[in-house]
Amino acid sequence: MSNETILHASLIARHYRHHWHGVLLLGPSGAGKSHLALKAVQAGWRLVADDRVLAWAEQAAAYGRAPEVLSGLIEVRGLGVIKAPAPVLPYCQIRLVALLNPAKAADRWPDARFETVAGRQIAALTLDPFSELSLTKLSLALEHLPVGE
Repeated sequence: MSNETILHASLIARHYRHHWHGVLLLGPSGAGKSHLALKAVQAGWRLVADDRVLAWAEQAAAYGRAPEVLSGLIEVRGLGVIKAPAPVLPYCQIRLVALLNPAKAADRWPDARFETVAGRQIAALTLDPFSELSLTKLSLALEHLPVGE
């Protein structure tokens, strides 16, 4: 793809409403991106990319994929970089951004928040990746996005 942007992030996807919906996991090194991605894969989500995401825009949407050299790989602390334990998706639409911050509690009534990915505004939320409810919260957030977005 032309005009791809390299992001230090992970990308996971959940099948919902007949499509794969991607969640871009953003945060500094050690914030839990790979941890949450591995937890998601274990729960039936699909890995698209770990550690680096190539993002691009098509029409009104943003998409992401893994760089060729990292495709199908995930970092597991204590084991290193290994082959993903489940099939991966080659790419997906990015529908949600999760800003990972294990030290910050999510706002009880957050204002609408958006992050710019490949020049497109994507709904975002702050999330503790180590919380037992992290995947439940991501699923609920995806389910409550407007259908047309």
